[in-house]
This record gives sequence, C-alpha cells and structure tokens, in this order.
Amino acid sequence: MTNKICTQCARSTNLELTTLYTNAVVLTRCQHCGKPLDPNLEYSTLIIVMNYALHRLETVRHVLFNLERDRTFWLRKVGGIIIVPLVYLRLGDGVGFSRAIIEVLLSHVVLCALVWGVLAALNTRVSVQLVVKACTLPLAINLPVLFIRLWEYTDVIATITNAFVLSLMGVGVFSVVEIKRRDGIVVLTFLSCFIGVAGRALFEHWLGREGCDRISVKSWCL
Repeated sequence: MTNKICTQCARSTNLELTTLYTNAVVLTRCQHCGKPLDPNLEYSTLIIVMNYALHRLETVRHVLFNLERDRTFWLRKVGGIIIVPLVYLRLGDGVGFSRAIIEVLLSHVVLCALVWGVLAALNTRVSVQLVVKACTLPLAINLPVLFIRLWEYTDVIATITNAFVLSLMGVGVFSVVEIKRRDGIVVLTFLSCFIGVAGRALFEHWLGREGCDRISVKSWCL
C-alpha cells in the first residue's frame, strides 16, 4: 500500500492526514514543510474534480496518493466512466463492438506498460498502480465529449480534447516521478509519456487500426 504524501511538498508521510483536537477534526501539518498535509480533504467532490481538470498539482497528488478507495471502486470507474466512452467513440468510427473493446483495452495496457517500463529502466521504480491511475484517470474527460458528439464532433474537438488528456496525464506522471527523485523530473516525465504514446500508436498501427478519435499526425493516431 502506498504511503500518503503531503500535497504541498510531495514528501511521503506516515502521519494520519487528520487529527482529533479538542473534539474537532483538524488537518495534520507536514513534518517537513509545516503546511497542512492535504487541504483537499476540506473541499467538496465538485471542487476536487474542477481542480484536477485544471491541472492543479496539489489536487493531482491528492487524487493519486491520498484518495482512499478500494480496488473495486477504481475498477467500476475505469469500466463505467473511462473505458465505455472510449469504446463508444471507436464505434462511431465504424469499428465493431468486440474489436473496439480489444483495441481500447490493449492499447491502453501498452501505454501504461511503456510508461512504467521507461521509468523502471531509468532507475525510477514506482508503483504500477500509480502509473495506471496517472495514465487512466485523465481519460474521463472523454465522458462529456460523448454529449458533444451527439451534435457535432470534428477533428478540432478531438485534437483539443486529447491534447488536454495528454497534458493531464503528464502532470499525473510528474507527480508519481517526483516522489522518487528530485532531479530530471520534467525530462523523465516527457520521455516516458512520449515513448508511451508513440508505442501505443505503433501498436495500434500494427493492429491495423482504422480511423482516429484522438490526435492524427500523418496517419498515426496519437
């Protein structure tokens, strides 16, 4: 199980995030920076979702490390909020249902495996679960795209949406990497994400993918 972290200074802590003090629950302060470990605990779910979408680093850390959920919760979210929209978008490209599911699941497994593999190869061993969460949760932005597609879905919308997804994925991977090292974080984040996205594109090209609901660059679907 991953230790909780301070969302302010990104240092691991064994302290409880909240403390009972004079019959009131207060935020525990970090032993390193002296600030509250996780102010996001006082925010509503809507505020957390908005801050996460706005790439707030403190909120990304909260979602990846401090948000306590069991594995069945993440499986439901991955299946209901993330995978289903991606399959629907592929169906809109004229792909069969079974092939759409296989493409979506396998291509995402390749993406996560490559990101984790690059980090491990460069002596940054992080939890597979954290990498999967960092690479998967940003895909939830495709949910509102389903409603947009009911009226119109253009290449511009697809490009903007998936550029947003990739940038949020980068912030998530950055948050995972910074726990293990303090130097070369940006370069390592960019390299791992680039190889992951490029490897996914190569894998889908090998599968004979038709159409692209993401960012298309010279017949390659990023």
